[in-house]
Amino acid sequence: MAMQAMIEAMNRPAPAPRPLALHLAIQNLMFTSSLGALPSLKDGSLVWRDSLSPRARSLRERIQSVDADAFSAALDTEIRDRVQAFAEGVNRFAEAVRPDPMPALPAVWHEGTTRVLRAEAAGTPVVLIPSLVNRARILDLDPDHSLARFLALAGHDTYLVDWDAPGAEEMAFTVDHYVDRLERIRDHLSHLGVQPLPHLGPAMVQHDRAIIVDMHKRARLIVPCGGKRDAKLD
Repeated sequence: MAMQAMIEAMNRPAPAPRPLALHLAIQNLMFTSSLGALPSLKDGSLVWRDSLSPRARSLRERIQSVDADAFSAALDTEIRDRVQAFAEGVNRFAEAVRPDPMPALPAVWHEGTTRVLRAEAAGTPVVLIPSLVNRARILDLDPDHSLARFLALAGHDTYLVDWDAPGAEEMAFTVDHYVDRLERIRDHLSHLGVQPLPHLGPAMVQHDRAIIVDMHKRARLIVPCGGKRDAKLD
């Protein structure tokens, strides 16, 4: 019954937590490892870290005093309840009321799967550069959670780099290719009269810092400000 509920949740056409396959694999691994580890725990052959050995011995002693069939039945019940709860969670996620999608930001440049989106305003321009592993949507989630549109409402002419998923052209890309693509973005925006280009970008991923530093050295046009808490866009 619980497994059938999980299969039905997985096959629903409605939105599901992503990556759903990974969530399912983690659930399955946790349950199967619980069943597989029980015999080893009972006979003492399960290897534990030294720091956990005292607790493992205590747990083994307590299990030895419990009826084996009752314990296995309790474990099966716990696994079934957790699978059912997981499936119900997926269903609630799929059935949740979601706001209507926002009008898409217009693209002012594209190459391969990369686009530059614009939230137009009359003030100082700013370019948002997400990490290569993130989608641009993290900076434009919904009307109440959109950094791009917030900056535009504050008067900044805002450009958002959308890397999207790699396509056929990007499959062989290295960091150098992305630096070159960013330079072409810079050139296009400069041609539109947008310069200099203050940018907000991630400071937690090494290759992103390398890209920005490389662009700054090679182009001398990008002005990094994402890594400073007190950075201002005047």
